[in-house]
Amino acid sequence: MLDFTLLQEQASVEFDLWLEKVGVPPGADRRVVRLPGNMLLDGSRRGDGVGATVPAFISDELKSGDLVALFDDPIPQIGYHIVTLPGQVRPAAKVFQKWLSNSITEYEKSLFRWTPAHLI
Repeated sequence: MLDFTLLQEQASVEFDLWLEKVGVPPGADRRVVRLPGNMLLDGSRRGDGVGATVPAFISDELKSGDLVALFDDPIPQIGYHIVTLPGQVRPAAKVFQKWLSNSITEYEKSLFRWTPAHLI
């Protein structure tokens, strides 16, 4: 993997965490390029490098075979969490939580066993 350009969204740490997880020392020569999310996706689609992104953003390309998931290797420490104060949750917050949990499609659920990000 260190022979390839690694495309990572600005202010994210997917590749940094994954490289550490697989034993690449922090001082190793890493070709990580940090880009805005849309540029990361465009670069991945063009073949400019290996990208780390959210599965939902590329589900059509994965389904068609235009992009291929290289690793089924989740990083469980990263993801999004809904945090509320102790006690009763406001009705609007309950509606939002329900909408958010229902927003992933059945197809996306069937493709991936993890939610945060993966390598393409």
